[in-house]
Parts: sequence; structure tokens; C-alpha cells
Amino acid sequence: FRSREHIYMKRSQLDAAREDGIILNLHGSYNTTHHDARKYFDGLDSLNTSDFDTCNRSVVSWLPSADELEDYINWTGDTDGVTQDADGTNTIWCPDGHFWIAPACRHNVTSCIATVTFSGSLLLSMMHWSAFHGLPLALGSYVDVYDFFAKMKEGKTLFYWWEPENYRFDVDKVPLLLPMYNASEWAKEKRRFALDIRMLEELNQRLAEGGISPGDGPGEGTAVIHRAACDWVRSSESLWRTWIPTTCDAGSGLADVGGQFLLSRGDDAVGCSVCSSGRFSEPLLDSEGFTYRCATCPPGTSQEFANQISCNHCALGRVANQAGATECDLCPLGTFADQEGRAICDSCGDDTWTTKELVASDQ
Repeated sequence: FRSREHIYMKRSQLDAAREDGIILNLHGSYNTTHHDARKYFDGLDSLNTSDFDTCNRSVVSWLPSADELEDYINWTGDTDGVTQDADGTNTIWCPDGHFWIAPACRHNVTSCIATVTFSGSLLLSMMHWSAFHGLPLALGSYVDVYDFFAKMKEGKTLFYWWEPENYRFDVDKVPLLLPMYNASEWAKEKRRFALDIRMLEELNQRLAEGGISPGDGPGEGTAVIHRAACDWVRSSESLWRTWIPTTCDAGSGLADVGGQFLLSRGDDAVGCSVCSSGRFSEPLLDSEGFTYRCATCPPGTSQEFANQISCNHCALGRVANQAGATECDLCPLGTFADQEGRAICDSCGDDTWTTKELVASDQ
């Protein structure tokens, strides 16, 4: 089955909207130009601000980093959703100090749909989704997870949740449907699509073997969950490695878990590493799409620097007789290289000679 972290709503809200001809679990139904999805949800006035974390980075560690927010701005263009701390670093902009307001309802916060999470879970992704799809959300993160659970049960907000779950709260909930997961875009921190990763039923089986049932309450069996998860990761490496995006940028290339360069994705590619000196970033198109690999510079060429997309031909009077050279060697006395990109030096012969190294032709 599928495992996911996502935005959820109660089925009762979905049913109420369906009676009005609106399919509330489709992201297009939140377009404020054509629909008023807000009337099926609570607004900010239903929440107690003191129950929520502040947007102060010095107080809250889970806030999106400055680099993550720079990516957010680059992909969405929403400069008004980000401000700067006293030291000039980017941080999320919360007008009341607690809630980030999406562009679609920033002009009128009463039109925002209260959307809650805890410990900042999925908040950055929710920001991307709000900006890309025009979702009128007011995002806040509860300080106390039990307050979050209570609101999820009793309120009418959108809320963070995950599947498969190991708690049961007797809340019939459905996810908000977004465009399907796209690995290459997520690898570039462009979070326009949903995050949706396939897992095995074996994980739930291991949880059950560890004494965890769907009826367990919050906090029960946490250590067992961690042990079961670790056991599953160790025993299922061949599966989960295939989930890791391996779309590399120019200047880098496919690499295994130890950082060793690979020429194809295969079963061992788990990420990307910057191409070292003596190598160059070579485009690769395979069945999974476009990426780069770090190929060695061929004989007759060299590359002194890392993070490069090509190798340099050896200059006149210099050669590189092996692949992966970081510099070209001088032709020794009695030899010459009269063309660029040579792998070996030619001998001057019996009737000619050189009087110094680094010559382009015999004398």
C-alpha cells in the first residue's frame, strides 16, 4: 500500500460540500475565484493563538531554513510570504507571530482556512502547495500534540496526518488530492506535487509483531515503533534505495552510499556527489529520465578543478597518457607533442632533438 504525509479533512466536510456540488478533496475546489471552500471549515477565529508555536527562529527550531525559503521564493515568486530576521536571514512571515498566511487569502485573513500541524510537520510543503495551487490556508503548528489531536477530532480544520497510522481517533478522514509525486521536482526542492512513497505491507506486519496495533494511543510503544522501523530499513535496503531520487545537476553525478561515483543509476545509486578533479559531469538519459554522471577525463585531457562539466585538451608540448588526469605532463627531452589533446609524446628520432621540455615540434 502507499504511505504518505499529507493534508487531510474529515469525511463529514467532504459529504457536506458534495451536497452543494463541490468535490472538496480536489485541490482545484479551493480556487477562490470559482469556489468558496472556506465555508466548510473553521477560520483563524476558531483557534487559540496561545496554543501555537511562534514564527521566531530563535525560539522554534523546526522553522524552514533560510536556504529552504530561498528555494520557496525562487519556485513560487512569493516574496511577501518571507521576511528577514535581524541578522538578515530569511524566515517565514507570520503577521500575528503564529500563523503563516497563504497568498490566496493574505489580503483578507478571515477568508483563510485554518490548517494545523504539530512540530512543524509538512509546513514547508504546505506553503509550496498553497502558493502553487492557490489554496487559501492559514498554517499554524500546535505546541502540544494532544491539543492538535483534540482539534483534529472536534474541529473543522484541514490538518496534517500520515498513513499508515498507528493511532486510532475514530475520525473518518480523507486526504486533499494534489498532482502525483514527481521525484525530479522534489529533488530540486520544487514541492508542487504531493509526496507519495510506496512501501511494503511488511512494515505494518513488523509493527504488529512488535506489539503495536491500530488502537494504540499516543505515546504507547514508541520505542517498539522505532525498533521495528529500523529493522525494516536494514532488511529492505534493496527496496527503499529505489525510492531515493537520483536526478543530479550539472557539475555533480550519480554516487553510491559511500560517495563513490557510478556510471548508471542501477541498484546502488542513492544520490549525487560533486564531480572531483580529473572528472567531468556528463549528461545521461536513461529510462528514468535525465541526470548526470561523473565520467573520468579521457587520455589527452585533464581537469584541475571539481564541479566541472568538461575536460580541457592538453596544450602543445603536454600530454595525459591515462584517463582521469588532473593536469597534463610536460613532454620530456627528446620528445614532442605538436597537437593539442595528445596522449603520448612523439620521439624526435635520430636526426632531430629538443633542447628543453615542453616543445611543440622537434628542432
